[in-house]
Amino acid sequence: MYRLLPIVLMSLLVAACDPNLRSSAPSDEGPKLAVLTAKFNPKEANYIFDKGTGKITGRAFIKTADGATKTASGSTATLVPATKYAEQRVNAIYGSSGVATKKVNFSEESNDPRYLVYTRTAAVGAGGKFTFGGLAAGDYFVTTGINWKVLDNLGNAVRRGVALVKRVSVADGETINVVLTSSGIQIASR
Repeated sequence: MYRLLPIVLMSLLVAACDPNLRSSAPSDEGPKLAVLTAKFNPKEANYIFDKGTGKITGRAFIKTADGATKTASGSTATLVPATKYAEQRVNAIYGSSGVATKKVNFSEESNDPRYLVYTRTAAVGAGGKFTFGGLAAGDYFVTTGINWKVLDNLGNAVRRGVALVKRVSVADGETINVVLTSSGIQIASR
């Protein structure tokens, strides 16, 4: 049960993320409803549990519109096998940017709870650094979220957040360094 808590929290972050990107106007529409055509297949994702010699190290950060750097320090990074089902989920949440820019709800038939079991998590430390070791060769999605607070015009603290993802391929014995960032999109802090 406790193993799933970080995964559930990350899912809630992704579903409730409000990055307020400067490059896109805020939407008055409610959350998008995603209906996936792929079904979750545990056999496709099972390599997440295999022992291997691959390793992913990384760092997650963004630059806000006012030039401040915010890191994922204190957050959780999640590693997801890049199955057909995961690809559709990631595309629904992040699109092609790698930055979650909209709220997404999955239809009941698309939301398979087993998906969350076939993942690994790692704590994100100082500077937004994280590591996944002992990985089997394969393709993975690495995700994390960054949260911070800013003051609005009335001096009230307002929470901001963004969720990031990147697809990574790991071979046996290979160490991949990944940077999760907003790819040049400046995140508005006001």
